[in-house]
Formats: sequence, C-alpha cells, structure tokens
Amino acid sequence: MREKLGIEDGRVMALMIAQDFARKGLREAILALRVMGDEPVTLVVVGKGNTGPYERLARQARVAGRVIFAGATADPYPFYRAADLFVLPTRHDPCSLVVLEALAMGVPVVSTVFNGACEIMVDGVHGRVLRDPGDVGALATAMRHLLDEQTRRASSDACLALRPGLSFERHVERLVGIYEGMIARQP
Repeated sequence: MREKLGIEDGRVMALMIAQDFARKGLREAILALRVMGDEPVTLVVVGKGNTGPYERLARQARVAGRVIFAGATADPYPFYRAADLFVLPTRHDPCSLVVLEALAMGVPVVSTVFNGACEIMVDGVHGRVLRDPGDVGALATAMRHLLDEQTRRASSDACLALRPGLSFERHVERLVGIYEGMIARQP
C-alpha cells in the first residue's frame, strides 16, 4: 500500500479515515503538518467527501506534497497495515469505530477526549488523547512524539494488548453480563 501511495522509505505514514472531514479534524491535521516543519511524515486521508477545500488548505499551508487523498475504500485493512499512526482530532464522536480498528491493528492513535473510543486508551501509552481538538500545536506535538520508532513500537505493542477486549465476542459477553445483573436485581 505504501508503494502504491508513493510513500518513500523512511517516511512515517499518518492515517486518517473519516467521512465528515470538518468534524473529524482534517483541517487541524493538515495545519499540524505545517507546524511540524520538515518532519518525515505523510498524512493519508481515506474517505468520501469534498476534499477540494482541504487540498487548497494543504497547498496554502505548503504541505500538499505530504497529504495524500486516497478516496473512499470498501476495505480499510491495507491502509491500517501500512500506517505508522492514526490521527483523528475529532470534535465529537460517541465511539469511533476507526479508532477501535486502529488500536486492534496495533496502530497508535492520536485523538481527543471528545471521542468515546479513547476511553479505553491510556494517554502516552496507546497514543495520545488531546483535550482540545482545535489545538494544532498540541496535535503537532502528539504526532511528533510518535515519529520516534521506539516510542511507536512500544505504543503498538500496548495497542495490540487491547485487542482481546475489543472483540465482538467480548462485547457480547459484557452486554449479557449487564442484562443478567439487571434480571438478578428484579423482585
């Protein structure tokens, strides 16, 4: 996938999978690249939607060569496999499936406290959980933190350790336990 996208060896691939680019923080992610300067990171954006304003923003921010708009996909798996980190500085997301998928694939995540999926993350362990989705500087710092290969590897291992708790079977077990507890309390 990295070869198909034209991402050179030695570059870090930051992945964003989203539909509502404004709410999910694509603007902030592009501006974070500008703040990061010449760091070897490429942002790959997967999803459907009007990319025109964001392509213009990337050109204005002088990072157009570091942002790839890959379009929609029916199979995000190859993108997760190719990614070094996942970025979703969302303003609101009750529980982002793409964040759960990234974690289960061992991809460190940068997201916000406004993403319910981040409740299972430990900030600094599974990636970074930002307090302010509009803080481009904090987003750049969080992404820069994960450029270090050893940090990313440790974070990836921690993410993979979450996988058993993220399975559908485990979710069903928890729901059944809740219902059984409620039934047991009935008079």
